[in-house]
Amino acid sequence: MKKFIIVALSFICLQINGQFTNDVEYKYPFYAGDEKWKMFDTPEERIAALQIPDSLLCRMSTSQLLTTCLDYPYMKEVLFADNIETGIDYISSSFNGFAELIKRQDFITSLITKEQQFPIELENVRSKNSIQRGNFSFKTFMVDFLLLHHLSTISDKRKQEEAISAIENNYEVKKKNKDIFGAYLLSPYLITAIQGGTFLEEQIRFSGGSGTYVLDSIYTPRGTRVYDTYRFVGTDWSFSSDELDDLADAIYNTYNGAILIAPPSLRYNCHGYAWNVSEGGDQVWIGYSTQTAEDVYWTDGSYVQTTESDATKVSYTYGNHSAIRLNSTWYQSKWGNGALVQHHPNDVPANYNASLGMTFYKKGTPLHISGPTVSNGASIYSVENIGNGCTVTWSLSGYIAAFLNVQQNTPSANQCTLTFKSGSHDDAGGQLIASIYNGSALVKTITKDICVINNFHVTYKQDACAYYGVSHPAIPPTTMNQDIFYFVHQGCPVTLTCSLFKYFNLSWGSGYQPSDYYFVNNNTFSFVLPLGSGGIPCYLNIKDETGQLYKQLKFFSVSGNGNLTSNNISIQQVGSQLKVSLINLAPNDDDIIERSQSERNDNIKWTLEIYNASTAERQYAKEISCSSCNVDISDLKKGLYIIRALIGDEILNEKITIQ
Repeated sequence: MKKFIIVALSFICLQINGQFTNDVEYKYPFYAGDEKWKMFDTPEERIAALQIPDSLLCRMSTSQLLTTCLDYPYMKEVLFADNIETGIDYISSSFNGFAELIKRQDFITSLITKEQQFPIELENVRSKNSIQRGNFSFKTFMVDFLLLHHLSTISDKRKQEEAISAIENNYEVKKKNKDIFGAYLLSPYLITAIQGGTFLEEQIRFSGGSGTYVLDSIYTPRGTRVYDTYRFVGTDWSFSSDELDDLADAIYNTYNGAILIAPPSLRYNCHGYAWNVSEGGDQVWIGYSTQTAEDVYWTDGSYVQTTESDATKVSYTYGNHSAIRLNSTWYQSKWGNGALVQHHPNDVPANYNASLGMTFYKKGTPLHISGPTVSNGASIYSVENIGNGCTVTWSLSGYIAAFLNVQQNTPSANQCTLTFKSGSHDDAGGQLIASIYNGSALVKTITKDICVINNFHVTYKQDACAYYGVSHPAIPPTTMNQDIFYFVHQGCPVTLTCSLFKYFNLSWGSGYQPSDYYFVNNNTFSFVLPLGSGGIPCYLNIKDETGQLYKQLKFFSVSGNGNLTSNNISIQQVGSQLKVSLINLAPNDDDIIERSQSERNDNIKWTLEIYNASTAERQYAKEISCSSCNVDISDLKKGLYIIRALIGDEILNEKITIQ
């Protein structure tokens, strides 16, 4: 929150013999949470309506005016400034009752009298509810604070001693009643400082806690240092349950249903919460002595301006306040050194100036490594969107490090070039690591998965299964060639394994596109070709992040839910002629033996079909009555074709690329 220039509210009160002796009581026209309170659209409108009429203000005794000021509905906003002094300054500038009170000649006397009345008032409040007891603790804190704040203005040494004695005596009583008094109990070291005559004005900042702020280093998501950031070292405020009940009640009623999320804390402010703590960072105070420290989050591009509906962060443009946007109804923000609150966008302390406008932000493009996924031995990588003052150190992890050298700052600063080491390389993957420094501080580490390719080994296998009454045998692991179609059984899971899968995007191409598929892990992919998929080619495309196709795997399922057979087809292309022959595997022998005409029944009948593998259109069909035949393919375009032989209930498939 920013410190505002105090604009004094001016009015003239006539004094009788220099005293304000009339005990005129003033009742506010409405209080937090009632129906009249809700009729106003802005805090500024309410504050204007809460001003004490000048004619009445001049006739109020100072003691009565003190009571009225302590009852001011916005009095707890002193807790929601960067420090109590700033909060009091704002109340003085916006509420005429308080402005008049601190000008009264008998102001100090009234405070001392109030301190002396404390023991009696404490006994009266014990039987009240927790909210009333908590509010009493807050009021006594304000009396203590105001008296300490003006201690140096007391020229009469006897009166000064009287003030200190009253604070000390009440402190001893409060220590014995910690069920009521918690954070509002002045720190012991403050009392000691007063007793020793070493009290300093700055020490008031830590009322209820004790400590100091030390310079800290935090960085934006892009690595730029956030200056004027401090970390609190010491004892934070510790609120009693009564004090928290009162504070939660005041926040709820004063700010139209706002919710206390966390108690006040000296450890972080609104900017520290919105830009750092809410993103998982440490509790810090951003903008300890300046009002623009948080601007670096958007000036370096870590966040970019956007619309309210798309925002995650909100800057109250003329109130030096930051919040996070939960949705269009609710924001959440830390109110100075006060509470963390969930609230409606405009229901915040008045000095945040919500009515004057807000600026909305979302995360910009994050830090990332640009460069190819597949390193070719001369690949260049760089960090995009790096913050101000940052440098990069590059390294490799994983198996890929055995095959690549890293050339730092090449060809330019914060870039690297990866080159092959001498000798051959395998298919290998790993991570390229960019360690980002700002000065000597490591602020972020980002990585990119990369690989090198030799043969792009992919194996496939198929489990045995029973599908629609047919028992399909398993197909053992087989290394795949992308130029060949592989036949699989319908209904049984096909498992593909490749150490490089995690570096690529897998997608189905034209042809049959299975709906049943999934990654088992980074290196294993499984799919099923269902009933009715026979005769339709299935293409699995393997592409890098740019869309470049590195490998295409091709499948057919056996038609009619059949099993693969030992019979097969031999195909030879000679010019414009295609010779197709039936063959089989000899028992216990892997050698292919072509059947001669004399070995086959001269009356064997089978059907030969030729399909375009790209379109799945049948290009040729003919009944054959011998073991082989020649087909004129001069009218067929170059490309991949499926040759199908139908022998009774048996279906044989093979593929050929026609040149």
